[in-house]
Amino acid sequence: MDVRLENVRDQTERLQWSKGARISGPDLFHTVAEFPQIGNDLILMYTFQAMLADELAERVMALGGKATVKGTDVYVDGAKLNVGVCAASPSSCTMHFGVNIGFKGDPPIPEGVRASCLSDLLKGDEAGAVELMEDVGSAWLSRIDDLHRKAYKTV
Repeated sequence: MDVRLENVRDQTERLQWSKGARISGPDLFHTVAEFPQIGNDLILMYTFQAMLADELAERVMALGGKATVKGTDVYVDGAKLNVGVCAASPSSCTMHFGVNIGFKGDPPIPEGVRASCLSDLLKGDEAGAVELMEDVGSAWLSRIDDLHRKAYKTV
């Protein structure tokens, strides 16, 4: 993944571009979701993304990693594990949440960026890292489903 400046929506990231900041990585697991039922509520979309980050951090900690979450970013031992952004249109919200699976391939992680990846945590098991992310995504969607069901039955 190598994001070009014209596709960057996060204004802080855009400001850092002139200082050499880049959003790229060679091997990511991408979660892309759209929730038209929430309309253009960007705060709610970022809340959903934060729930995904929390689920990932819990799984990392269960594997013995030291994970922290700052907003929607997951850090393992202080190194960033993911990238993410949400966007709103007049009738819907979408999100992208990319998690580093490994560091092999192109483009490389930008110089000066402290990044982590799931395959390091799993001792080189990239297939296990993908399976972990599939489980994380399923658990996250189940939780969102549970919240919607709860809301529908509340009078």
